[in-house]
This record gives sequence, structure tokens and C-alpha cells, in this order.
Amino acid sequence: MNLKKVTKPGVCAAMRCKEPAAGNFDGVELCERHSAEWGEPGQLELPGLDPVPAPEAEHLALTKEYKEEADEAFAFMSQWEIIDQSTLEQVGIALTTIKARAKEWEANRKRFTKPLNDAKKALDAEFKPAIDALKKCEDLLKGKISAYLRETESRRLADLRSTTESITPVAALPSNMTERKILDFRVVDMDLVPRKYLKLCEVTVRAEMSLRDPATPEIPGLEFFFRSSLTVRS
Repeated sequence: MNLKKVTKPGVCAAMRCKEPAAGNFDGVELCERHSAEWGEPGQLELPGLDPVPAPEAEHLALTKEYKEEADEAFAFMSQWEIIDQSTLEQVGIALTTIKARAKEWEANRKRFTKPLNDAKKALDAEFKPAIDALKKCEDLLKGKISAYLRETESRRLADLRSTTESITPVAALPSNMTERKILDFRVVDMDLVPRKYLKLCEVTVRAEMSLRDPATPEIPGLEFFFRSSLTVRS
């Protein structure tokens, strides 16, 4: 149970609760519902300690403050003009400030998200073996059904080509299943595939560029050039 930083006499001290207080517990006034929760196992008791704001309230206040600061900065900087070396240096200093603020805000963001991400990762890891095992069951049964359908259709086609009077009937899917045909492909001869269906491997090209740096690699059909990239030192 999270408690308000500032409480009103006669009003429940639980976060976001406006119900009238029904009793006093260790100096904390609580309504009937939160009075019942106060002594339950697993509930957070804070007698003698300063109550802290709920995490969601803290992060909402921070994000609102950050957004207002960034909007004000953008409106102010939109009026700037670089007209000489002095103003150029001033803009460079401003960029350093922006990078520092971004680093600070990112650290605060991770302060809230890391526990959530860690908890999610741990839960995903615990559920994954069971979910994967269930998926294997599904794939196994679907594979058996597909194999039976193929085998039945092969026997039926063979019966139709022969002179037998007994024709294997068409196999019907279970009543709770449907089948749809999905168009797919596989490569049988890469040399015959037209150029318009081929894609340049950018990863391989950039790996070659990294190996040859600072020299320029020579690859037929490609032109290499230098582009400018600005880096702000903190």
C-alpha cells in the first residue's frame, strides 16, 4: 500500500483514495477498505517512515517536466541563427548540454523500465518451456493430420488411375478444423532467378568497407563516397 506525501485530517491516507478515514493505524488514517489491507501479509507497512509517492505518479511528473523543458528549448533554439564563428561555438555548447540532458533523462527512464523489463524477462523464461512444449504438441498433431491427408489423397489418385472399382474416399478434416492453401516458394536454381528478385547484401558490403578502411574498396557496380557525420563531445 502506497501512502500520500500530504494527507488531510479525516481522509484516507492511501494513495489516490478520497474516502473518509474509518480508523487510525500507527498514526495513519485509513478508510474501511484500506484498514483491512493494512495488516494483511504482503502489504507494505510504513509506521514511522515518510510515505513515498507511487512510482507511476513519479514517472508521470518527470515526463511532463521533461516534455515542457524540451518544448521550451526547441521554441527558443528555433530562433537562433549561425552568423559567425562565435555563434557557431555557442550552438556547439548547446549541443553538449542537450546530450548531457538526454543522458540524464535516459538514466531516469531506465530506472523505471529496468525492473519491469527484468521481471518480464524472468517470467518469459519461466513460461517458455511449457509454451514451447505445448507448441510441439500442436505441431505434432498437425503433422500427423497433414501426413494422413497426403497419404489418403495419394491412394485416391492411384485408385482413379487404376481399374479398381473401390475408390478411396476424400478425407475430411475434423469438424473443428479448417484448411487454407498458402502460396509459398523454395529456391531450386539460384542462377535462373531474374535480377529484379535479387537484393544486394548491405551487411557484406559494409563489412568489406570496414576491412578496407580508410582505403576505398573496389566493387564493380558500386560507387563509394564520404559523407559528413557530426559528433558532440560531452
